[in-house]
Amino acid sequence: MSLDVKYVAIFGVIPWSMACAYALWRQPRKFSRAASIAAIVVALSLMWEARAYLATGNPFFPFYAGTALQRDEGRLNHRMAKLLTVPYDVHFHGKRNFQSPTQNPMGIVLLLLAPLWLLPRPSGAPQRMEGALWLFVIVYYTLWTFEAAVLRYAVAPVLLLAVLGAARLALFPKPLAIAALGAALLFSIPDLILIEMAPAQIPLFLKRIDAATFLRATLPPYGAVEFLNQHAAPSDSIASVGDWSAAYAPNPAKFHLVYLGKRIYSPSAVLELLQPADRYLILPSRPNLAELESAARQDRRLTRLYQDPHFVVDALQ
Repeated sequence: MSLDVKYVAIFGVIPWSMACAYALWRQPRKFSRAASIAAIVVALSLMWEARAYLATGNPFFPFYAGTALQRDEGRLNHRMAKLLTVPYDVHFHGKRNFQSPTQNPMGIVLLLLAPLWLLPRPSGAPQRMEGALWLFVIVYYTLWTFEAAVLRYAVAPVLLLAVLGAARLALFPKPLAIAALGAALLFSIPDLILIEMAPAQIPLFLKRIDAATFLRATLPPYGAVEFLNQHAAPSDSIASVGDWSAAYAPNPAKFHLVYLGKRIYSPSAVLELLQPADRYLILPSRPNLAELESAARQDRRLTRLYQDPHFVVDALQ
């Protein structure tokens, strides 16, 4: 059912399916059991695809709906190099890889736990279960590195790595293990509250700000879409360069975009994106706004309607 929430769950579905296939192969009546599990999975995982198809005509909306996302199409050696460089990036380039206010959202928890992974398993630890967890982490990490490399999409393997490291604390005296876990909690909670929650989440929980104010403070693309919610009709087609917040648009089915996960877009991206029916165009405010608008003016007349530090909204004629 995680696929009903977001399709990046496929990173976990693949290793989970591999583990299930191995377990089924060792069971009696393997084929009937496999058919039963497949029927349950299909029944539970296709509900939202069916709903999306009925609403938009596209079962995978918003994918394959005029939306372009970044993919790593580099050579094989470059893709292999990413397997080694991404762990450094997610630890020390947090603003780019985690959309975080700090450059180090991961802290040092995995760096501290890494030596523990090399220790022998505690006596009595189930070998196959731990092997299945490592299979999940390795396959998930490989797929995630090539396709996303955004830290929030790797919460599952990060938590498993923490569990695999914490399990080795059973090899140490109990008071020492409890002290280590307590210190980790003591140092992480204040950072979480002060850096991630205090600026906007706590005021929202205390009802000192409303949802729109919270989104404006935490989601840079929201301002442009909020403006369109107030001025555009649900039937208006909207083209967007870099603003991916389609869920907040007047009509997500009429919102198509190109998003490459970077700050600089080429004029050709605008020309490829624009459709004759488009009424509004969202462009990044910097660094090459004039160049992008110039490209759009080759075929359309633009009128500036809205601008904030992150995006502008132009009417198209």
